[in-house]
Amino acid sequence: MAAYKASAGQVKAIWALGRKLGMDRDDLHAIAYRISGVESISTLTAWQAGRMIDELRMRAGETVRTGDGRATAAQQRMIAMLVRQMGWADQPERLRGYIRRMCGADDVRFLTPQQASCVIDGLKAMRDGGRAERRREVSG
Repeated sequence: MAAYKASAGQVKAIWALGRKLGMDRDDLHAIAYRISGVESISTLTAWQAGRMIDELRMRAGETVRTGDGRATAAQQRMIAMLVRQMGWADQPERLRGYIRRMCGADDVRFLTPQQASCVIDGLKAMRDGGRAERRREVSG
């Protein structure tokens, strides 16, 4: 699935927050590179631009919305830990596909707390069920 490009509003917000913090072009490009691996702000995806805006807002002392019906930070960390334990860390498309199939969402950030609980339970069941071990025994 192709990622959506950052909106014009997101790009403007990044530059405005950068000015507010006294950052120059190189500073903003360094943050963009750390987040996305690409220095150009105009090539950020919407998700990457959102992460960058959140980081700049935190640096500026502004509040960053977290309690808006989305999965908690602890739930997101638990999902990330389970993904690493299952060996999916280098295959983000597997997690996205699982979340899309289970909840109809495209990213962990868009899950409700209830959906995140379902994803966590499902990942734990897959991890503890030994699915990979059974496939190896059957196939070979």
